Amino acid sequence: MARSDIVRRGELFSDKGSRYSWNWEWLEKEYSVTVSEKEGKKGKQTKIMILCYDHCIKKLAAVGKAYCDVCRKEVAYGNKGFTAIKVHCDTSSHKEKIICRSENNHLPVATLDRFPLLCAAAKALLSCFHGPIVESTFSEMGKILSKEKTNMDVDTYMAMQTVKSRLATAKKTAVEYFAKADPIKEPVSKQLVENMRNAWIDNEERKATNQETRNKLCHEMGLEPDQKLPSKAKEKRKILDEAVLERKSSKKQKQTARMTILTKKGRDAAVHLSPTRENVGAAIASLPDLGQAQNENRS
Repeated sequence: MARSDIVRRGELFSDKGSRYSWNWEWLEKEYSVTVSEKEGKKGKQTKIMILCYDHCIKKLAAVGKAYCDVCRKEVAYGNKGFTAIKVHCDTSSHKEKIICRSENNHLPVATLDRFPLLCAAAKALLSCFHGPIVESTFSEMGKILSKEKTNMDVDTYMAMQTVKSRLATAKKTAVEYFAKADPIKEPVSKQLVENMRNAWIDNEERKATNQETRNKLCHEMGLEPDQKLPSKAKEKRKILDEAVLERKSSKKQKQTARMTILTKKGRDAAVHLSPTRENVGAAIASLPDLGQAQNENRS
């Protein structure tokens, strides 16, 4: 986070009482940092980075004090002037941080004071660390997650990854890392005991929560607490079967209602067309006399 007592070019300040006064031309001077050296076909190849002092050195409001933004420390120039700044920037620790910043593409926006919240968010989101240990996580996942450990939660996986990374960095096994010269006389790590106790408490709380969730689910499904819950495939198949039965039942109900309507319409039509006494008498009267028709045929 940028300091609030940094003096910008053009702002007023006082170096009264200091042997050397601040000069803004100091920041315009250049110095070199050797980034890498390697042997090539054309001989030894050296990669050098040329920088100005203004990229890391800032003037503070305090008398005879400057600030290195890379090392996050103050530099006193009151007695030696520019030499103090030059000596600080020539130290190996300062150059190593410069190289690390260049390799990780450090964002210069993080040093601005105009947008402090935006700078902090950008720095947190975009300054992701990387390296062989981080990238080896993908290969370590296959050694941790297996068919027998598919239900492992994220916290357990992160803990195992932390332990494996620490052992890999130390290049030791777990026995070698925690080995003691005299197990009887050497004191026990209180922090280790506390962490183990807290881990056991967290595990018991997690188990109780999972059991409560399971009992609630069994109650909703009408199962006993000791019965095995159906798998997701069986539950999905059960839902599909219920949907098919409901569809068939609805179709059958529609067919029954349709037949009822047709039957009722047929009864109404039959009643409307049923013969009455008047209709039968009229039909008989309209028929010719069969005896008279036979005599006419004989003659």
